[in-house]
Amino acid sequence: SVQYALRSGTINSDTVFTSAESPYVITGNLTIASGKTLTIQAGTAVKFSGPYSLFVDGALQLNGTSVDPVVITSIRDNAYGGDLNGNASSSIPAARDWNSIEFRSGSSSTSLIDHALIRYGGVVADSGTSPTVNNSTIEYAYQSGILLQNSSSTIRNTIVRNITGDSSAAGIYIQGGHDTVSGSTITNNIIGVKIEASARPTVSSNVFSGNTAYPILVSSAYPVMSDNSASGNALNGIILNGVASDSMTFSGTIPYVIPANGTFSVASGRTVTMNPDVVLKFQNNLGRLIINGILNIVGSEGHEAIVTSFTDDGHGGDTNADGLSSGAPGEAGQVIVSSGSGTSTISYTKFLYGGTFFAGGGVPGASLEISSTNAVISHATFQNNDRRGLWLLSSPGSIITDSLFSDHMGTNASALYVESSFPTVGNLTFRNNRTAISGQFSEVTISSPIDIDSSN
Repeated sequence: SVQYALRSGTINSDTVFTSAESPYVITGNLTIASGKTLTIQAGTAVKFSGPYSLFVDGALQLNGTSVDPVVITSIRDNAYGGDLNGNASSSIPAARDWNSIEFRSGSSSTSLIDHALIRYGGVVADSGTSPTVNNSTIEYAYQSGILLQNSSSTIRNTIVRNITGDSSAAGIYIQGGHDTVSGSTITNNIIGVKIEASARPTVSSNVFSGNTAYPILVSSAYPVMSDNSASGNALNGIILNGVASDSMTFSGTIPYVIPANGTFSVASGRTVTMNPDVVLKFQNNLGRLIINGILNIVGSEGHEAIVTSFTDDGHGGDTNADGLSSGAPGEAGQVIVSSGSGTSTISYTKFLYGGTFFAGGGVPGASLEISSTNAVISHATFQNNDRRGLWLLSSPGSIITDSLFSDHMGTNASALYVESSFPTVGNLTFRNNRTAISGQFSEVTISSPIDIDSSN
């Protein structure tokens, strides 16, 4: 093979890297000029001799095949393109041997990475760009395999693995934008996918495994999730952090997790929607989901939404990856809907294993608290909570019907606690509670019979 060395410079005309002239050696930063295209053919190896980048201001086409991928790697990687630095087995490639392929703002939307193997460096898409990565493998980068910064990129059928440079390393790191990640395998990273900075990606049909922190971390962002799976990670859930300043939807089958002692807040006037079969778990009983707007949970019979403990493997699987375990009263944290501008609707939802969180002044909290706003709650189950299942606080017109309250047996427990509120209730069933209803009971309007057995 002929070895080509392209030193620091700019590609100012349409250029093809061919497999016949492979491998190519990049000895300095290389830029594809605006309006120009670099095409790299199947079976071609491109090797960086130092900490350099390929900057794309025009278009990049990596046209590999399943049999003959395009390989982009370090000059120390003797597995592809041969021993170009002549030091045989003493040549050990490592993350950050080279930097990245960076699609810069203004680059062509036609850029494509297809059937490529990218090793020891990563891919970056800057603001306003929209490259596509298909059928590729990106591995052994340092901080992120793919970094998407306010882009509209598409990642499909791609493996991103072994991104472990430091404790915050992520296979895919999404900062803002409207990207799509689908049909991909995200494995053996620190964090699988990290989503932040008001990003609104669609994340669907991906497999997350072997990630040593979390499969998905969401910080003040609004992803749409569907049909993903998570197993064999240190924690098999979607971690929620920060403050959401806009409305968002919880969807998909991987449980959402409020971390230990953590609070995820949703801004005033915004709506949180939980779809059928969604599971929300609390890592401990000091976690809180605070919605300063509207909570709409739209479960259905047989497809209830679930709010429960981190240890409850019966709902959402083994999220804490400790083998078979079940929840216990008081383990889960608290959902608080507060000062909303409209009425929340909560139907076909189970609130389990909460009710211990102590609010200010040592007042026990509830699995669900409706505070200074109203909710219409129907076909709900409040079960195995410690102190309180449902707490209505300064709620002038909530309606609770067709619901079950059972097994609230903690100290001074009350399945339904009413304070400075005027709810209407009907067709409620209370079983095996220390107290069925307490607080300011005279303020409750009973619209249809309530069934309270002798165990209450």
